[in-house]
Amino acid sequence: MMALVYDIDPNLHTFDSPIIKRKLSKDTLRWWSNFQISVRDKVQSFTIGKEAFYIPINLKLAIVKNPNKADIVLSSGAGGKNALIVEVPKSPDTTHPHRQKEVVQLINQRLSGRKTITPYDIQSARKVYKVDAKPDYYYKSKFASPQHSNAFINWLVEQFDKDSSFFYRARQEYKGKKTMFDRQTF
Repeated sequence: MMALVYDIDPNLHTFDSPIIKRKLSKDTLRWWSNFQISVRDKVQSFTIGKEAFYIPINLKLAIVKNPNKADIVLSSGAGGKNALIVEVPKSPDTTHPHRQKEVVQLINQRLSGRKTITPYDIQSARKVYKVDAKPDYYYKSKFASPQHSNAFINWLVEQFDKDSSFFYRARQEYKGKKTMFDRQTF
């Protein structure tokens, strides 16, 4: 599958542009021009359901002075590379701010007395659902306690909302008494 994305209005900027003609070879220009015409013809032939052929995704790019504060850093590369994408790691203190103690407190607040959970409930769910292997939910530093994300807390509350016996069943399976229920993973 190939996706072509115009960052310019293709009706205003054509392959007849002198700048484009200088940058591309004649064969390349001919191929692109023919391809563009065939795509336009194909689009015009659709009478209904055009929206079924695309999903609009809107992204915004911001230029920042400090690359350490960026999510993604783009830079020009040497040796024939057009660009190099480097992901800047985020601090686990921001992405996974909660220790187990805070997870218990936050979940108990969100459950509003419908159930009171303990650290053992969190440990059971972590082990039964293999949360420790899911970096979106769990982070373990070399020298500190494990940390959990807000997404993990949301997931636990959603599971309880779907099934009020979620924590009880996780405890039972963790204790080894039963391997009873069909666990849906994330």
